[in-house]
Amino acid sequence: MDGADDDHTGDEASLPPETFSVLGQVTRSAAAVPVDDGVGTLWIAVFTACELGAPLVAAVRIDDADVSQAGVPVPFEIVDLPPGEHHVALFLDDDGNANPMAPLPDPGDLVYETGLDDGVLSCIPVEVIDEDVEGLALVLTGVMPGA
Repeated sequence: MDGADDDHTGDEASLPPETFSVLGQVTRSAAAVPVDDGVGTLWIAVFTACELGAPLVAAVRIDDADVSQAGVPVPFEIVDLPPGEHHVALFLDDDGNANPMAPLPDPGDLVYETGLDDGVLSCIPVEVIDEDVEGLALVLTGVMPGA
């Protein structure tokens, strides 16, 4: 017993990987006028890269998110993110018809976008290093065309 810790194997590889959270709020810009009422399911997805088909790291669903008024915040938390660079995409399913198993925005949904006509996914880069990321401000900036 000479002070040895029989319960500790010393094998760091057996410890679960450390993960972190990203906390913040989502708002709607004044330019993104809802086609419906601006209340719906908010989908926030975290990918390894900002491209269609990139592996999903995490996803958050917030039911009854109300962005009917521009600038009014909806809080969110994304948990269990490993360290590294992540890419966040989001949309509000304003008409309630997104497939919960593979949610995608359709015409009339509010989205974060940097160019809806380019056919490219728009994302916000987030670097998770060795602690939680707090105060991330995400903004729904446009309406998916075609409504």
